[in-house]
Amino acid sequence: MLIVSEGKLNKVKQIYVIVLLISLLLRSINVYSLIPSIYDGALFAFLATMGAIFLLNDFFTSLKARKFTYDKFLVFFIIVLVISIVVNRQFGVVSNLKLMVWNSIYFFLVYESGKTFYKEDSFFIKINFSLIIAWFVVSFLSLIMFLLKFGYEKYTSPQERIRIGFLESRLFGLFGDPNYGAIVCIVVSILSIFYLINGWNKKGVLLKLFLIINIAIQFSVLLLSGSRSALLISFVIVGISTFIYSFIFSSKRSSRNFVVRMIISLIVTLAVTGFYFLLQKETKDILQTIPEHVKYELKFENTKNKVELGTEKDNKKNNEVSLVRKDVAQNKDISNMRFSIWKSAIEIFKTTPWVGTSPRNLIPYAQKYLPNTFIAQRLFVAHNTFINVLVSTGIFGFLLFVFFLIWNAISIIIFYFKNRNKLSSSYYIYLAAVTTLVLSGFFVNELILVNTVGALVFWLYLGKLNGHKEGKILDEKSKNES
Repeated sequence: MLIVSEGKLNKVKQIYVIVLLISLLLRSINVYSLIPSIYDGALFAFLATMGAIFLLNDFFTSLKARKFTYDKFLVFFIIVLVISIVVNRQFGVVSNLKLMVWNSIYFFLVYESGKTFYKEDSFFIKINFSLIIAWFVVSFLSLIMFLLKFGYEKYTSPQERIRIGFLESRLFGLFGDPNYGAIVCIVVSILSIFYLINGWNKKGVLLKLFLIINIAIQFSVLLLSGSRSALLISFVIVGISTFIYSFIFSSKRSSRNFVVRMIISLIVTLAVTGFYFLLQKETKDILQTIPEHVKYELKFENTKNKVELGTEKDNKKNNEVSLVRKDVAQNKDISNMRFSIWKSAIEIFKTTPWVGTSPRNLIPYAQKYLPNTFIAQRLFVAHNTFINVLVSTGIFGFLLFVFFLIWNAISIIIFYFKNRNKLSSSYYIYLAAVTTLVLSGFFVNELILVNTVGALVFWLYLGKLNGHKEGKILDEKSKNES
């Protein structure tokens, strides 16, 4: 056990979470993958070791006090994951064990930190502005690449290729994946809007200007990313947020009749989402024309195995930029292969329903036992958090994770209705961010069995939401006892 005071240990934990977030932000930049992997491996090995030390210290401290606060669903999920790894050890163990360590860190350190430090605004301000500033830089540079029509592509392996800038009629920019990048753009926009509106009179002009510019940049990158799933999620978040705030506002200003408030909220929601639809359409049309008026291009010229960077004045008359993705417009499959991937994953799941394939062994398992399936031939991952959990850990892992989410959703909703008049405005912001990330799980692998910015933010923010709930319960208990 670490021989340090609890207060100092908590401060070190907070620093650790912030450093982990910054490291993940760095890893999410596609240019970062060009750096030798030994450096990335060393950095995250160190972070994993530090996280494991914190976990062991917390475990032995809880064992000594005979008081365990860990969520039982998550504990059993780790047990199921270990069983899956052992059963599928023939395909590989090391990468799965690393993933298990990271998921344990998210479950029992990051999530618990969110609950423990939920009242410490300074900690979350550091987290939030680290995310806001980092994504501002990445999105701004990505937008510059679009304006200069810069695109660079490099194949690193049959399964992976690095795409930087504007390629295939969509903005990859500096994002490792434009879908992940666009989802984080939504979360950063939510945070920026909150910090812009909350305490407006107390903020300086420069901070207000920065936040306004950041919101505009994030919105532009969201549209240019070509991520249909992220755009759909943004509509859902706008609709839900408008409805909730309209419902609260109407109860204070117009009527306390439930039916009237519902009707007013629905009308306002339809109006706002309609406006948002027109806004995103017109903004996208305007963005598409801007590069035509930029007289310079930035490009790599590969001659004689030498890469050269330079700018050239463009004299071409036909310099239009298209934002219509050919892989979507010329594809009869509206899901852009997602349905085929999901169907293939379910086929694989049926052959190993109890323990799954283990997270990192989906493709090797499919290639050995189901070589004719879509995943085995095309080497795709599941592209859906819930299907990925199902095929990776089997039915037990899937049920534990889904029950965990459902239980949290129900308890948060009940808590909201019981305390809606007492909750701070920041509560809704974290709820919107968590909802965004959960919805993203239907289109990409996020939240669990991954080590990403989105996963860290999800578990930390969910912990904060539950911290509010558990803190309220403890306060009421202490009042009743006294």
